[in-house]
Amino acid sequence: MIEQNCLLDIDRASLEPVVRRALGSPGAEILEWRVEPVGGIGVDIGASALHRVAGIAKVQGASTPWSLVRKLLHPPAAITGLSTGRAVPNHQFYWKREAHAYGSELLQDLPAGLVAPRCHGIDEFDNGIVLWLEDVAEPDGCRWSLERYAEAARHLGRFNGNYLVDRPLPVEPWLCSDMVHWRQAVVAPFWEQLIERRDEPQMRRGWPGEVAGRAHQVWLERERFFTALGQVPQVLSHGDADRRNLLDRVVANGTPETVALDWEFLGPQAVGTDAATLVAQSVLWARDREPDDLPVLSRLCYEGYLTGLREMGWRGDDRLVRLGYTATLSLRFVAMAGAIVVTLASADERPQWEAAFGMTLETILDRHAAMQPFLLDMAEEVRQLVSNA
Repeated sequence: MIEQNCLLDIDRASLEPVVRRALGSPGAEILEWRVEPVGGIGVDIGASALHRVAGIAKVQGASTPWSLVRKLLHPPAAITGLSTGRAVPNHQFYWKREAHAYGSELLQDLPAGLVAPRCHGIDEFDNGIVLWLEDVAEPDGCRWSLERYAEAARHLGRFNGNYLVDRPLPVEPWLCSDMVHWRQAVVAPFWEQLIERRDEPQMRRGWPGEVAGRAHQVWLERERFFTALGQVPQVLSHGDADRRNLLDRVVANGTPETVALDWEFLGPQAVGTDAATLVAQSVLWARDREPDDLPVLSRLCYEGYLTGLREMGWRGDDRLVRLGYTATLSLRFVAMAGAIVVTLASADERPQWEAAFGMTLETILDRHAAMQPFLLDMAEEVRQLVSNA
């Protein structure tokens, strides 16, 4: 992993133009600045380096505070973990995608309610690409209410719905074209070894009782679920819209706004994908809500998401949205997520991945197990939707 101190040698010549753009003041002069590292899963696995750069500038004779986030995207050769696919433009982990996203028009005119941090500069160097981003802050430990989740889902629905009515799907080659298929090769050995590994502590913990057999059945039926996803409308999707990457902000008129960070998985996905990600990942990875919240959280977010689609003028069949939502939950969080964790968190790699997720493997498996009854019900709903189509 690249040392996090690599950004401490920022000089005034490179920093001042960025600060001037951020402050909207061509004559601003930097008086002082400081740099502090910011954590995150991308940092922990070596895909990026994140720092907050803040200081004081003189603007028209007055001292004005400023703060920016400097995100360094590492090229594939710079890291060892998750290197597969990082050089392939349409792969989930393509390393340049977020820079392309901020350099395009796709994040410049988002529907009301959802915004991306403002980008004040994109600099490409031999050792990577630097993004200078607006520093969007939220109080530490701020836990969203279930109603705030529903509002965020509505904002995501408006973003997705824009591409069901007025706008054609973008076709840029760097967009992420697949969030699920590539995982098959990663988790196939896990499911092939299910019987002989059934009594291992990790297996009993993450797939207790009948969960293992029911989850394995979803894996065996995966092509049915993939086909379902391919039959619903496609929309431009954030791809990683869980609580870790969504911040609450209130604009001047008191209206809530959802600020979406980390656009590195931006691409066309099945309608309902962003809502499913918001629900499941916010429980499993962000731990902002508990597994017991899933039934109510899912209902409120799905209803909010549909509202957002309708607000953009979409008048299609709700069953297609429901199919995209439930099939995404089934494939990614029944057949894939837990299996990937156990596969990647080998003895050598376990400390790195536990640091990245901010919890022990045992905690991940406990949360995974607690979520499975609800998620397996979603898989059964997919079967019913497909049978009744």
